[in-house]
Amino acid sequence: MSKLSIEGRPFGMKDVCGLAIRHRLAMADLVLGFASLDTHLSNWMVEAFQMRSDRAALLLQHMSISTKYRKLILLFDHEGQPEKAKWLKKSKNAFEIQGEVRNLVCHAECIGVWRAEPDLVAFVPLNYVPGLPATLEIELRSLKQMEVATKWAAEQVGLVIDAWTTDSTP
Repeated sequence: MSKLSIEGRPFGMKDVCGLAIRHRLAMADLVLGFASLDTHLSNWMVEAFQMRSDRAALLLQHMSISTKYRKLILLFDHEGQPEKAKWLKKSKNAFEIQGEVRNLVCHAECIGVWRAEPDLVAFVPLNYVPGLPATLEIELRSLKQMEVATKWAAEQVGLVIDAWTTDSTP
């Protein structure tokens, strides 16, 4: 069994307690918001690349959001729509920042709420601690971080829909 650590300091399971409904809802909203962004980027790709939906599903079903952004950027650069490509690059860069908390929620074990700060949720993302053998790093994320990322994803969905359906650049 590995030891747990926050910034190199020991961390024990006594330091966390169970999730409240507000923590669960914040994580659910976050995941659903990014799923909506993922789906709308996929739908835009289907149309932009002029693919049949069933064939697009074969190609896109496990493609990352980052890759979808990259492919749309390449297409719009190639098609002579630099403003749309520029906007997508900006959105992709923001996604890389806002998506970090989503990736943690989706891909790391949530072990509860940090007792010392009830707005912080504790995750074990399987990151080692340099210089501390048999130790895994705990990462804490606030409800506020989750809410900000959720709001960002919702805003991006609206902008993606506008860019895709009106052929304008946000």
